[in-house]
Amino acid sequence: MKSVARFVLQAVYNRMLSEGPSKKIKLYVVIDEAHKLSYDATLTDLIREARKYGVGFILASQSVRDFATVVFENMGTKIALQLEGEDAKFMAENFGATDKMSKEAVLSMLPSQKPMRALIRSNHFEPFVQLDIEPFYDK
Repeated sequence: MKSVARFVLQAVYNRMLSEGPSKKIKLYVVIDEAHKLSYDATLTDLIREARKYGVGFILASQSVRDFATVVFENMGTKIALQLEGEDAKFMAENFGATDKMSKEAVLSMLPSQKPMRALIRSNHFEPFVQLDIEPFYDK
């Protein structure tokens, strides 16, 4: 399974380089159960360069510690559901909040979030925003 995933990621990487930089999103790569590939050099190398070429990533996993720091550093949007203990600390450190007060706010909010509530951090939500997520099955 990992070999197939690496093959697909390498194909994405080759296509990305051959088409050159882009200011428009051309492709999104969605990886569920990302813990299986999160420390793979093929994925981390691709993530480092992807935005320049119009390639976006959506990564999902059960644990925040499944991701290398380089993944957090290169993701434009981070969504964090309820987390406790060491997972909450890890997310607070890697969430992208730059000042101590914001990091402490993230750390205090994560354990008490109700189901379907998330902290979201992006260039549009600085330092972050807390929102309720509407599940697809309620639409």
